[in-house]
Amino acid sequence: MKRPTKVTLDQHTCRIQWSPKEIGRLSQGYRVSGDHEPGLIRIGPGLSRRYEKVTLLHELLHEVFNRARVKLPMKQEEYVLNNIDEWVYLMLRDNPALVAYLTEEAS
Repeated sequence: MKRPTKVTLDQHTCRIQWSPKEIGRLSQGYRVSGDHEPGLIRIGPGLSRRYEKVTLLHELLHEVFNRARVKLPMKQEEYVLNNIDEWVYLMLRDNPALVAYLTEEAS
């Protein structure tokens, strides 16, 4: 499946850039896999397909927090998202009937 280049949240569009270059490093030496600013997500290279998807979901959840005006210090927001991103991904991946139900238009 082709990588998405944008995601729509209600009336807001968030662009997704698949960067061929490393995004950065944290002070502890860890590589930054994804980066987010309002309306733009960057995903770095060299990730497994699964980790690429979890990273995209993680960065999209930052965008959801931003749009929902959830105000947490970044350290706390990262803690929350680091603890739920994999679980949300697994729930969506393992339950296609749930995804179909949630995304069908009401008639």
